[in-house]
Amino acid sequence: MATSPCPQCGTQVERGTTEFCPDCGYYLTWVEEPEPDEPAVPMTRRPGEQEEPAPQPADAPTTPLGPACPACDEPNPPGRQYCEQCGAPLAPEPEPAPEPKQPRRGVPVWAWAAGGAVLLALVGMAAFLVVGPDPATVAEEPAAAAGAETEPPVDPTPEEPTPEEPASEPEVLNTPDVEAQRLAAPPTIDGDLYDWDGITAAYLSAHVVHRDRLSAEDDSFRVEWRLGWDDEHLYVAVEVEDAVHVQTQTADQIWQGDSVDLHVNSAYGAPHDLADQLNEHHFQLIMSPGDFADLPPSAALLRGLHGGGTHFQTVRHGELFDLAAQPLGPDGGYTLEAAIPWDLLEVVPEPGLTLGAALNANDNDRPGEAAQEVMVSNAPERRLSRPATWGTLTLVPGP
Repeated sequence: MATSPCPQCGTQVERGTTEFCPDCGYYLTWVEEPEPDEPAVPMTRRPGEQEEPAPQPADAPTTPLGPACPACDEPNPPGRQYCEQCGAPLAPEPEPAPEPKQPRRGVPVWAWAAGGAVLLALVGMAAFLVVGPDPATVAEEPAAAAGAETEPPVDPTPEEPTPEEPASEPEVLNTPDVEAQRLAAPPTIDGDLYDWDGITAAYLSAHVVHRDRLSAEDDSFRVEWRLGWDDEHLYVAVEVEDAVHVQTQTADQIWQGDSVDLHVNSAYGAPHDLADQLNEHHFQLIMSPGDFADLPPSAALLRGLHGGGTHFQTVRHGELFDLAAQPLGPDGGYTLEAAIPWDLLEVVPEPGLTLGAALNANDNDRPGEAAQEVMVSNAPERRLSRPATWGTLTLVPGP
C-alpha cells in the first residue's frame, strides 16, 4: 500500500490506515488519488481448460494490540504514541523530575567575628572624625616627649555629695524637770514645727491634775512640748493631739477651752522665794490656738500678788508676743509656737539658770460651751497656788 509523509513531522504513514500521525498525532487529511490500472495478465490456459482458482493468500498474522486509548477506548498497535482513531496521547508525558535542592550552608563563625571587628573599626573611625582627638591628650604629648613631668589626669566625674542624715527624733521624756536648749538661730513662728528638728528632747504633759465631774476619760488627748532660748526670747513649741477641738473664749478666759498653760517662777531657789504661796515672781502664761475660723491665737499673762497670796491677777491679754498655731490634721489637734520675751517674765537668761516651771494644757470637748474639762501637766503633783509642786526649767547650751 502507498505511504505519504506526515505534514507535521515527516513520518511515512500508510494511506487509508489512520487519520492521525502515529508519532505526533497530527490530523491527516488524505486526498484520494486514482491508482494506476494494473496491466492485463495474458491468458495462459488452453482452450477448453477450466480456469484454476486463484490461490488464496494465507491469513495475515494478527497484529498484537497495545493499550486502549484513554480518550476513546480504541485499541492501538504497540509503539504508537497517539491514538489512530482520535489522535489523543496514549500515555501522559512524564513530568520533569524536580531539581534537587542545594543544601543551605550557614555562615561560619569566623565570618561573624571578622564582620564584627570591621564594624567596630568603622564606628571608632567615625567617632574620631566627629569628636576629634582629646585636647588634653594632644596637649600632653609635647611635654611627654620633652621629658617634662605631667600631672595625673583628673577624673571628670564629679563625686556625688553624701546625703545628709535626717535629723534624729528628740527623746520624749516624762519628767517634771525640763531643759530649754540654746538655739543657734530663732525658729520661724508660723505654727509649723519643721525647724525644731535640732532639739534633742521633748517633754510630755502626761499627768491629769484636774478633771471636772462631767468629763469622761479621753485617751486621745496627748501633749508634747519643746523648749529653746536665746538672749531675747524663750521659745515654745507644743504639739497637741485632740480628737475634738473646742475654743469659744477670749481675753483671760481662754483657759476654759483648748489651750496650753505655762507656769514660771522667776525667783526659784532665792531666799525670798515663797514655796507655799504665790507672789510677784510667779507668772501664769495661757496661750490659745483660737478656733481656726473666727478666733485667732491669743495669750493672757497673769501674775501673783506682791507680798503673797493664793491666786493670780490678770496683767495683760491679747497679742502679747509672736504666737501662731495650725490644725494638726484629720485626726484632730493643733500645733502652737511662741516667742516669749524674757523681759515679760523679768528674767535675765544665762546658761545654767534654773527657773521654777510647769508645762500644762487644758482640754474642752463640749462644742459650744466654755469649760475646763481636763488639765494635764508634766508635774504630777502640780497645784496652782503652791509653786513647790511645780517642776523646774533649766537653760542649757546648744548641742
